[in-house]
Amino acid sequence: MTHRDFRGRGFAKATTAAVTAELLRTSDQVVLNVRSDNPPALAAYRAIGYQEHARFEERIAHRRGTLWDSIVTPFRRWLPVPRSPQ
Repeated sequence: MTHRDFRGRGFAKATTAAVTAELLRTSDQVVLNVRSDNPPALAAYRAIGYQEHARFEERIAHRRGTLWDSIVTPFRRWLPVPRSPQ
């Protein structure tokens, strides 16, 4: 992210290009995520050679209950109903 007062000077391109070059020394591929509603970032990344590979949507999820509950709940309709002791 580039502060408004410093945009348009190529800092994002220079920084991203340098980090990408360093990563490519030890990795076959480098990927980054960018929001599709950020045209300046998209243009900067295209200018240094990045290409769109896939689109995805990020969302915030809030867990309710425990992890076990989230695993078991969908199967509860098939589990036997516990009987109360008589």
